[in-house]
Formats: sequence, C-alpha cells, structure tokens
Amino acid sequence: MQIRSSAHFLCYVLPTNYSNHSRNSNTCEYFFSMSVCYHDFFENKHLEEAKEFVRSFISTCGENEIFSDKTFEISTEAHGWNKNKILFTYSQIKKFYKNELAISTDPKPAHALQGILGDFCLFGVLMTLAKRPKLLKQIIPESCCSLKHGIFHVRLYLYDIPRLMLVDGHFPGEPFSYFLLGHVFKDEMWASLTEKAMAKFVNGYDNLRFLKCSSAFRLLTGANCVFFPFNEKTNLDFLWKKMLEFQSSSFLMTASTERKSDSTWTKSNGLIDGITYSIIDTRLHEGKHRLVLLGIPGIGEGEYVGRWKGKWADLPVPETFIPKKVSDEEEPDFEKRYFWMEISAFCELFQGITVCRYREGWSAIVYDPVKGDRGTESILRLNVNTRCTLTLEIIHPPPQIDNKQSTGLLNIHHSNPKHKIGKLWRSIARQETTEERGFETEPMEFEPGEYVFINSNTSEKTTPTYSYIIRSPMPSKEEQLRCSTLWTKPKVVHSSLLSLMNGKTGRDVKDGIFVRDYSKGNSVLVMAENKTKKRIGICIIAAGNNEEIYSDEIQIHPATINNYFYMGPETACVLGAIYSKRKLEMREQKKLKCSYKIKVIEGEELKKEEKLSPFDNKRFPPIRLSELPVL
Repeated sequence: MQIRSSAHFLCYVLPTNYSNHSRNSNTCEYFFSMSVCYHDFFENKHLEEAKEFVRSFISTCGENEIFSDKTFEISTEAHGWNKNKILFTYSQIKKFYKNELAISTDPKPAHALQGILGDFCLFGVLMTLAKRPKLLKQIIPESCCSLKHGIFHVRLYLYDIPRLMLVDGHFPGEPFSYFLLGHVFKDEMWASLTEKAMAKFVNGYDNLRFLKCSSAFRLLTGANCVFFPFNEKTNLDFLWKKMLEFQSSSFLMTASTERKSDSTWTKSNGLIDGITYSIIDTRLHEGKHRLVLLGIPGIGEGEYVGRWKGKWADLPVPETFIPKKVSDEEEPDFEKRYFWMEISAFCELFQGITVCRYREGWSAIVYDPVKGDRGTESILRLNVNTRCTLTLEIIHPPPQIDNKQSTGLLNIHHSNPKHKIGKLWRSIARQETTEERGFETEPMEFEPGEYVFINSNTSEKTTPTYSYIIRSPMPSKEEQLRCSTLWTKPKVVHSSLLSLMNGKTGRDVKDGIFVRDYSKGNSVLVMAENKTKKRIGICIIAAGNNEEIYSDEIQIHPATINNYFYMGPETACVLGAIYSKRKLEMREQKKLKCSYKIKVIEGEELKKEEKLSPFDNKRFPPIRLSELPVL
C-alpha cells in the first residue's frame, strides 16, 4: 500500500504585524507591516508536523508498509536521470546492505560519492557538510520510524525560511549502479537523501547539474556565501591567512576549477576542469609548506579521477576523515578520495573558493518588509535590551531587468525615543558577492540601546525593498531583541549620508563652496556644501585612479558636455555616488580613489544654464545647513 504526500513542503507563516502609526512630523516616519520568521520556532513546528505525518501514515497504512512519494516519482523521465525507468526500492536497499542502514551515524566526506550525473557542485558541498555532524542531524532529522518506513524529511532554506522537504527511500538505478547518481554508501543514507530532496526542489535530477555552490550552501545551511576568485594579483600570504581564519571560524569551503577546452590540462595535472572540490583541511607541513587537503566528489569509469598528480598529493590523510566501518583493504580506496596540495599550486590551478559563513549554534530572525509608498525609503530599527553579538545580512530582492550586483553603504546610528537618528556608530561598505545577492556584516558587539540601520545604494538609482536576517549566538527571544522597519522620507537617508562628512574639510572649490568625497570599499560618495548666500551650479567630472569607474549621477571622464547640479544658498547635498565593478580578491583591498575636475557657475551664467537644462541628475534634494541634524 502507498500513501500520497499532500505537499512538497511542510511550512508555516508567522507574521508579526506592526500597526500603522500616524505620521511623525519631525522625522516623516511610518511603522509598517512585515513578516518575521524565528528560525528556531519554524524548525520546532516542522518537526511536530513531520511526526504527525508519520503517525497518520502508520494509522492509515499499517506498521509494515513502506512509504512512496507520489509527488516525485523518479521512475518517470520527467523527474530524473533514469531513462530505463529502473527503481532501486527502499525494500531492496534494506536487503542489499549487510549492516543496518543509518542516516548519519558516522558521516565522513568520503560518504558523499557522486556518479556521472554531473552535480559536482552539490557533492562538493555535501563532502564539506560531512565535517559538521550536528548540522547533518538538523538537515535530516531522524525519528524512530524514518528507517523503518522509509519516510524522510530534509530541511531546506527556501527564500531564507527553513522548510522540510518530504522524500522517500527509493532511488533510480540498481545495486552497484555507481555510474548513475549519488548512492547509499557504506550504509549511510544522508548524501542520497539530500540529493533526492534537492532534485525534488529543482524538479528533476537532471537540473542538479546547473546548481551553483553558493545556491547549494544557501539551501542547506541558510548561511551567507562569499566567492573569492584567484588571479595573478592574488597574494598567497593573504590567501593563507584568510583560509586559516575561515577554518578557525568553522566556515565551510569549496574550490572550483575553470572549464577548459584543452584536454591536455587534465592529463598534465590530474585535476578535472569545470568541477567543484571540497576543502577539507589545511596544514603547515615541515614548518614551511602550506598545504590544503581537498576531496574529490565523484568517480569515473569505476576509478577515482580528478586527483592531483603533483607534489604532496599522497601525504597521509587524517584518520578523522576515514569512516570507521571500513576494512584495512578498503582504507586505501577512501584515502584516494583526498589529496594534499601546496597553496601556490592550489591558487594557480583553481579559479577560486566559495566560503559558506555558517556559524554552528547561531540563531536567526528573518525580517521581510512589505513594499512601501512611492518616494519613501525603508530603514531598520533595532532595540537591544541585553549586550549581544549580532551580524546583519541584507538580501537584495530578485532583479526585474538585470542581475548586476549592487554596492552601497550601511550606516548604523544610535537612536532616541522619538525615532530620530543620532550619532553615527559605524559605516560599513556593502558589496554583494554571489548570485544570491546577499551581504553579511562581520559580528558586531551591541550595548543595550536603540539603533537605526540605514542601507543606501551607490549602484542603483532607487533603493529596493531589502530583506534582513539578524543572526546571533544567543537564542532568538523577543524580550532580548526587538526589530521593526520604518518607511521614511529620503531626507533621513540623505542626512545619514551627509553625516559622513562631519569633521572633514574637503576641497575648497571657491570661497564658501566645498566638495568632499567619502571612500569606502568599492564606492565613493561625492558631497557638496554651499555656505554662500547665492544659488550655484556645480559640475563634477571624475576619473578613476587605475580603475574603471561608473556612476548614475556623476559624469565620468572623458565628458563632452558639462552637466550641472543646482544648489540653493546655504545648503548641503550628496550629489551622487561613484563605484567600481571590482570583485573580491585575496589581497588587501584599497579604497576606491578618484580625481575630479570641478566647475562652479552662478549669476547670469547659472540662469542661462538652468533655462537650457532645468533639471539635474542628483538623487537627493539639497538640505539647508540650518536643518541638518548634529550627528
């Protein structure tokens, strides 16, 4: 007898609505509704729902029946890489393996063994996940009835919300059909079950070939990912230092090779082009050789392929990465799944590393604001009741036109009971680093009090409605941490940006007229201050110093005509932002620097220009100096 699962996911919605308040005449702010998700709450509710499903199955079908998921029948060509429609059923699996089946009793990277389907990214990620047994237990929660009835639930983060994917224990292929998919290996099922859940999510095993490492990490851990490319500018000392930092933080890492058209590349070094390897460990050998231990995610033609042929490859592998249930004869085969490589060769032959910033034991709260009124900007307000460590992740909404990664600044201000922004506490450069378009801060120590987070864009004309994730090593409790999102007039964001020029003298362009720039990361804010009692027009043409630059507002050299920004007397204004499309690199990143050609006009010349071009291109209207808050 078979029971049909009623849904792909077990999911809940936990909205926390902040009621709309009347407009505050001083700050022009509004509270608005948003969806708040406490990850701990969701996961506990999911587990209860999963248990209820199992009880319902046993009550309906009996104590001895095996579950079959009719929502994802892998025997059909539409859902999987199984053209002969051969099914290795769960009953056959239980009879085939001599030892008792387990989900993840002793998970090791070598248990994640991929076939020739081509989902190397997924299995490179799975090999890395095996180093975190607690994480695997959370991804596939086990119940007393899971193995008996073949009912399994796999946790995936969909739109940053944890949900349970229901799968059965039937797989395409036959016993020993290692040439097909990832499979149950040494009685451990976690890799096969995870692969099946991911295949169900992407609507077929075939589609797993197109999954990227950062997407797989995000789905399985919910954590932010960063990709660091290698090139001729990569500093090996800096790379080694960062890899040790990532390892000490227990971050998860994979490395990818670039796709090559020449087959001689693989023959010369043994590596496979265009695939993902798992980064398992690092070691300083003989006090001077910096080595990286990498794992091979798959096999080909019955043999392990993709092993590095160079120096240090065959150094002993730590016993912690070899399964306990293997004989002395089998151990060399497992060791062949790994190889050591010196950092210089690693940097030369790989195109970069993906770092998953997963922090074990940290809780998370997701804030998903609704879209506000036209002409308003959203800011995040945080009320901290007890001293705590937090990170904030800012997630860009799906693009409507292109997929360009945006840059900007995150300004954190102290707040007060009237919700006005106070003194600037910290300014952080924001640069999206992967296809998921997320940016996460480093851990920050917050003292009790109110804070306002103002997220501005330098590479987009308008600010999208972002989602936010707050992570903390403490359990998520509303009495310790309360967060709300406000819609505010652009003047508040503008004031925050202008606060960055406090204490800076800037360039005295003309008596009483100053131009200042603020460089952070790969962006530069250009601000002007008119202390005179005259209306002026100011033209700025920027040139990058040894770097190509872009701007939606500021003219970039060479410019054929002069476009002017108009400013009233005794006003200040952020005229625009300049940014570069530089990628994160394994070397010290310098601030973006620009040189400027500036021209100021007034009087009759200004009137003539305004008549020809009555509108200018600046994002914010100027603010009178007397109205600027003292921050």
